Amino acid sequence: QVVYVTATVPYIFLTILLIRGCMLPGALDGIIFFLKPDFKKLMDPKVWAEACLQIFYSLGPTWGGLIAMSRYNKFNNNCLKDSVVICLVCCGTSFYSGFICFSIIGFMAHNIGTNVSDVITTGPGLVFNVYPEAIAQLPISPFWSICFFIMLLTLGLDSLASFLFGMIESCTNGVVDEFPKFLKPRKTRLTLIVCVMFFLLGIPLCSGAGIYIFQILDWYAAAFTAMIIAILECIVLGHIYGANKLFDHITEMMNRRPSLWWKICWCYITPLIMLALLIYSCVQMKPPTYGSYVYPSWSVALGWIVSMFSIVPIPIYAIHRLSAEEGSLMEVTIVYNFIFLLTD
Repeated sequence: QVVYVTATVPYIFLTILLIRGCMLPGALDGIIFFLKPDFKKLMDPKVWAEACLQIFYSLGPTWGGLIAMSRYNKFNNNCLKDSVVICLVCCGTSFYSGFICFSIIGFMAHNIGTNVSDVITTGPGLVFNVYPEAIAQLPISPFWSICFFIMLLTLGLDSLASFLFGMIESCTNGVVDEFPKFLKPRKTRLTLIVCVMFFLLGIPLCSGAGIYIFQILDWYAAAFTAMIIAILECIVLGHIYGANKLFDHITEMMNRRPSLWWKICWCYITPLIMLALLIYSCVQMKPPTYGSYVYPSWSVALGWIVSMFSIVPIPIYAIHRLSAEEGSLMEVTIVYNFIFLLTD
C-alpha cells in the first residue's frame, strides 16, 4: 500500500518540474541535445557497458529481490507479461526523466554561456551537485527545491519498498530455507537483525567521507559482481537446469508456451553480451575517481575485497553440493551434466 503512494507521487513532481523546466531559457537546447543521437557512440563499448549497468540499477536483476518477491505471486500469474511491462515502464520512466534533467542542464548552459555537453556530469554528482545548483538559480527557488526534495524522497521510499524490501527478503529467505525448523518461527527476529546490521553498515555513508565510500561500492561491488552473477544465472538456467524444463514450468503456469526468442536470449544472446561487456570492463578498468580526487591503491584493493564477498560464496557452495553427490567429481560434473543436457 505504501508503493501506491510512493510510485505515483514522483510522476506528479516529475511532471511539475518538466513543465517548469521547459519554460526556462536554454531548455530547448538541452532537450535537443538529449534527443539528438550520436551514432558514433555505438562503436564505443563503454556506452554499452554503461547502458548495461543502468538496466541493472533500473530493473534490479541478479540482486535477488525479484526472485524473493515473486514467491508472493499466484501460481497462474502471467510472469511473462509482468516482465515485459516492467521493462517498458522502467525504461519509459528513465526516458521521461531525461527531458526534465536536460531541460535544467540546458538552462544552466545558457546561464554560464557554454555548451550543454560541458555541463553534463555522471554519477551522483548530477543529482546532488549540478541539479540542485540549477534549481537554486530558478525564481522562487525554495519551492522548486522542496519539489525536488520530495521527488527524491518518494523515489527513495519507492526504492525502499519495492527493491530494498525485496533485498531483505532475499537475505532472510535464503537463510531461513537452509535452517527452516529453527529460523522459520523466528523470521521476524531474523529480519530485525538483518535491518539493524544494514543500518549500522550504512552509517559510514552518512559521514563526510560517505560519498567517497559510495563511489567505491558503486565502482566495484555494484557493477562487477552484477555482471558475473547475471552470466552465471543464464548458464545455470539455460544450460544446466535446462531452458526446455524452464519453458515447461512457464507453460504450466500460463497455459501457453513462450516464444523461442526467450530461449535464444537466455542461452546465447544475453550471456555472450554480458561476457563481452565483462571482459571489456576488466580490460578498461581504471581506479575510481570523484571529481579530481583519484583513489589510492589501498582503497582499490578494498573495493575488490568487497566485490568478492558476493562472488566467492558461489563456487564454494557449488563445490559443497558437488562433494555431497555420489560418485567421483568427474562423474558428477561432466558425465552427469552431459547426459542431462542431451536428454533435456
